[in-house]
Amino acid sequence: MCASQKGNCQAESCNCHNSGPQIRGYLIPCLLMLLHKEPSHGYQLIERLGKLEYYKNIPDAGVIYRHLRKLEQEEMVSSVLEAGGGGPARKVYSISEKGKDCLFTWHSGFKNLKQSVDGILKELENTLK
Repeated sequence: MCASQKGNCQAESCNCHNSGPQIRGYLIPCLLMLLHKEPSHGYQLIERLGKLEYYKNIPDAGVIYRHLRKLEQEEMVSSVLEAGGGGPARKVYSISEKGKDCLFTWHSGFKNLKQSVDGILKELENTLK
């Protein structure tokens, strides 16, 4: 644990000053949310992820496609091949009912997480006065 208030920590295991708090592991709910709004092919999803104000570090295309394959195997999304305009056919992904249920669960979890973070922020503000 870091005891430094200025970010000059000497502990090798300290990461508290590198980039601040980060939210990790929410690519799946973002993909499901985007597909809930409209079916898309992989490249469109990458573009749409890049436009989300709160999603800063877009993974490379390989990561996106691996997640889409996993979601398809788990029956949270389905895909159809759609003829490309002069190019090869593309897979267009759509959210399934199971994916919508999963998205609802993520929504509930995020609401609970928000309450916890709001509580921590309030406590920190009172403590750091």
